This record gives sequence, C-alpha cells and structure tokens, in this order.
Amino acid sequence: MVLKFLSVCFFIAVLGFQATLFAQQQEDFELSSINFEGNEEFSDSELESVLQSKETPWWFWKFLNSFSGLGSPPEYYDSTSIPLDIISLTSYYSVNGFFLAEISYSYSIDNSTREAELTYFIKEGPPFTYGDNKDYGLEALDENLFLQLKPLLNPAQYKRYSQEDLNTRFESIVDYLRNFGYML
Repeated sequence: MVLKFLSVCFFIAVLGFQATLFAQQQEDFELSSINFEGNEEFSDSELESVLQSKETPWWFWKFLNSFSGLGSPPEYYDSTSIPLDIISLTSYYSVNGFFLAEISYSYSIDNSTREAELTYFIKEGPPFTYGDNKDYGLEALDENLFLQLKPLLNPAQYKRYSQEDLNTRFESIVDYLRNFGYML
C-alpha cells in the first residue's frame, strides 16, 4: 500500500517537473508606441483615451516607480486587449456620427529591445448628419411653448450627429417641459 502511494507520488512529481520543464515561457514586451493612421476628425490623444492598451511611460517615470510610489510601472503589449480596443474605437466613432468607421490593426515586436509597437488603421467613412427632423407627439403643447422648444427640437440640418449633443437636447427639452408642469 505504501509502495503504491509512493509510486503515485513519484509519478505526479515527475509529471509536474516535466510540465514545468517544457512549459512555454512568458515573454513580456513593453508597448513602446500606439499609432493611428487615417484618423482625420479626432486627434491621437482623443483616441488613446478610449483604449484599454496604454503606452509604456518614459524611462524616468519607470525608474521612479521602481523604488517609490511615484512614477508609473511599464505597460506591456497584450494581444487580448486589441479586440476591446477595436470595439472601443468603433463605439467612439459611432457616438460621434461615423457609423461606417472600420478599424484594423497591425503590430510589430522587436526581440532585441523587448518592445512592441501597435498601429490602428482607421477608415472613418462619411459623417452622418441630422438631416430632416420630424416632431411627433408635441401637438398638444401650447403653440408659444412649442415655438420656444423649436430650436432644441431641430438641430442644424447638416450638423454632424453626436450622441452627446442629442442627449443634451433631450434632457433640456424634458427639463423645460417639467418646469412648465408637464409630467413625463
């Protein structure tokens, strides 16, 4: 019985040693730069703010972080963040009126410096505008009140669509109507 137990323990130990011997080594590459090509409407810094991937900080900030709480730790290339970055960029373009934006990427890894570079290629497509607007459900309003709301109801016809602008307009209309006793 003891011999069987020792045999099983030895077998598990040998398998565990073999697994660590042939395990794939984790290689971390610092993300030295994130580049954008094809973005005309939005700056690189605006687009970087919506990404999960971040560039590694300047060497001085990493040095400070190595022995104190100041500075920033290095940022590493993570291929699993790229699909999330593409979703974030596509969403950012959509809420700002570019519903047909297409995002692709490429990366390069330099084994000698242990750095990676990530590039996003953006085809913005045409911006969508508000166009003609129809107002429904406001026929029961007092004509004077309706005329006061008209500038909020109809944005400039060829102004680029913005979800934030639309939400602000809706909130302003609801607040205005509540101030005049309409319960929504």
